[in-house]
Amino acid sequence: MCQVVLAADAADAQRGKLIPLLDARRIPYYTGFSREELGAALGRAPVSAIGLLNPQLGERIRALTTGLSGVPDQQGGK
Repeated sequence: MCQVVLAADAADAQRGKLIPLLDARRIPYYTGFSREELGAALGRAPVSAIGLLNPQLGERIRALTTGLSGVPDQQGGK
């Protein structure tokens, strides 16, 4: 996995489990958007996290989210 987008309104328990795993595996992640927004982007019900497997898509998402206000850049692992 090249990157994860984590919903800002994901449950604390989900964050508490996912973020340490991402950090341990040095997978960058970004927290932003709502569960509904992430789900709508995929044409699904609300989701708490999206894993990106395509490196080019990951880079494009990173470029697009970097300048957004309200989307804190939480780069895990580096």
